This record gives sequence, structure tokens and C-alpha cells, in this order.
Amino acid sequence: MDARHVLDSLFKRASLPPNVAQFFSGDSLRVQDDEASVVKRALDSGRLMETVIVSNRIGLEAAKNQGSKLGYNTYILSSTLRGEAEEVGKMYSSLAESTLVRSSSFVPPCMIICGGETTVTMQENPGKGGRNQHLVLSFAINAHVGPFLSDCGSSSVLLVSCGTDGTDGPTDAAGAYAFFDSLKDESVFLQATGALRAFDSYQYFSLSNPRQSGLVHTGQTGTNVMDVQVLVIS
Repeated sequence: MDARHVLDSLFKRASLPPNVAQFFSGDSLRVQDDEASVVKRALDSGRLMETVIVSNRIGLEAAKNQGSKLGYNTYILSSTLRGEAEEVGKMYSSLAESTLVRSSSFVPPCMIICGGETTVTMQENPGKGGRNQHLVLSFAINAHVGPFLSDCGSSSVLLVSCGTDGTDGPTDAAGAYAFFDSLKDESVFLQATGALRAFDSYQYFSLSNPRQSGLVHTGQTGTNVMDVQVLVIS
């Protein structure tokens, strides 16, 4: 009933689209009120219980446990990561570099795990991609242009970023992965920077060398607890 009162205070009923007016008709709302009262009585009686069976944090803990079994020092950085995907990609590049030169609290061989959801602010006529693919591409580019490579020695660094529902943007991929040195070829680096500017990360990873970077395909998972990133340094 509150919603109808708000509408009546702001609009004339005749100005509403017919389907909206019908939805807020007396008969429709009486049915909803009846359903709401049934739910309220059930809640008041204590016969209904709400249980969270999965969350981003639970998923991160599972990844952490698996990483430990594989022999890595595992760390959960955050389960509430936000921000522009491109900037987060830069952050992962800096984090990997500081870990390799022992100026962070993370000890290789390690897995640094993070969850949340980033955003991508696109320009007109963008290409094809998703926030996870964009993030990983930004990571690879910044690993190449910074002093990263000279500090790596024989180390290996890999970033994987995926949507837990199996879909990243309007693509059939869950996300992407890239090794720190995937852009050491200058022509490949130029292709990557062009793809990042054009928001066309899917096309780039579709054609990349799978030994260096690529798309992650999981199919629909049937659940969605935001995104997960895993930075592996060994």
C-alpha cells in the first residue's frame, strides 16, 4: 500500500502506463497483501529460517585452502574489492613487484586472493570484453611498462580474474589470465594497449598465445558471488 500512496502523491493515476496502473489496482495489491501477511506470520512464528549457503568470502576461503594444499603461502587480501578495473589491474602489477623484491608482507611462493566487483567506464563504440578481462589486460600492460621484468629473475607471476557465474560481460568467457611477461614481444604489447583503449579485451585474449595469456571458460556455474582474482607468485 505504501508504494501506491507514493505514486498517488506524485502522479495522476491516468498518466501511468496501463500495465503499471493495473499492477497497482486494488485487486492486485490485495493479493500481494495476502501473500505478504502469510510470510509475515511465518516469520513471526519462527518457522522460516534464512541461511547464507555461499558468499564471496566463503569462495575465497575455499580457494585459500586449495592453495595451501598445493604448497603456497595463501593470503586473502579482501572480499570487497571495488574500483575501476584498469586501476585495479595496475594495483596487482605493483603488488606483484613489491612482493618479488620483498617489500610487502607476502612471502613467495604465494597466492594472493581477492574478491569483489570492479567497474569499467567505457567510451563510445566499445569493443567486446568484460571487467575481468579488462583488469587482467591492464595488469599485463603495467607489468611490461614498469620496472617489473628486471626484478623477476627466474620467478613466475600469474594473474587470473573471473566472474563466479561463469560470465564476464557480454562474452562466453568467465574471465582471463596472463603471465607477467606475456607482453615481452613489442608487437604484442602494442596490440594489447590498443585493445585496452578500445575496450576490446575479449578479442585480444581470443587471439593470444595460451602459454602467455588467454580466456577462461567455465560455462554457467549456477551461482554468482561476484568476482575472484588470484595472483600467483612463485
